[in-house]
Amino acid sequence: TWRLWGVSGWFRDEAEERAAAQPFLDDPASNYNRLWGGKDAAPIPFFEVGGLYEPGVVSFGDGRMVCVMRTDTGGTHEPCFVTRSSDWGKTWTTPEILTPFGVMRKLVRLDRGVIALVYGRPGVQLLFCTDGKGEVWNTPMSLLPEPGEKTRETVGRRDMETTATQAGHDDTCGNCTVLKTGPDRFLVAYSDFRHRDAAGQRCKAICVREVRVS
Repeated sequence: TWRLWGVSGWFRDEAEERAAAQPFLDDPASNYNRLWGGKDAAPIPFFEVGGLYEPGVVSFGDGRMVCVMRTDTGGTHEPCFVTRSSDWGKTWTTPEILTPFGVMRKLVRLDRGVIALVYGRPGVQLLFCTDGKGEVWNTPMSLLPEPGEKTRETVGRRDMETTATQAGHDDTCGNCTVLKTGPDRFLVAYSDFRHRDAAGQRCKAICVREVRVS
């Protein structure tokens, strides 16, 4: 038996979604503008109607929770949002734009209070929060960098061709997962469509890497 406890990241229509996001687009101190050089330097998000989905969640064990969600319904360079709760997920803050793109976000909270966010497409990216609250995010870095050159070959599902609008699908699917393995470390599993095998041949592979946070 299940009953509804709370809802995060739901907007009735596109206008409501844009109204919620606009303050974070305009604020120079917001995570989105501070980390990616402002709205004129990063892709301007196009929001789909119907709210946010593919949530990644961590709990602090005292009622506080952080949730990161995806917006787009098939594109690559569309934004992700972060929202927070202080009552075990019953109510949530207004979702804030956190990254200009990303799918299948995964969160992991380490013993020292550091929160790591893993997301992909294009590449596989890492983002860290060290304030113990999930409010101020820092240090974007690439675990699997986005390739500089694009190909016209068909890749991934649906025989998708790499184009200007779908750039990023030829390096990884971006659907990562994480596993905490110690107080200061975790594993990341991700796909690499440009992996080289022992013979040097290009192939698709599932890779696992350990991340240690000092």
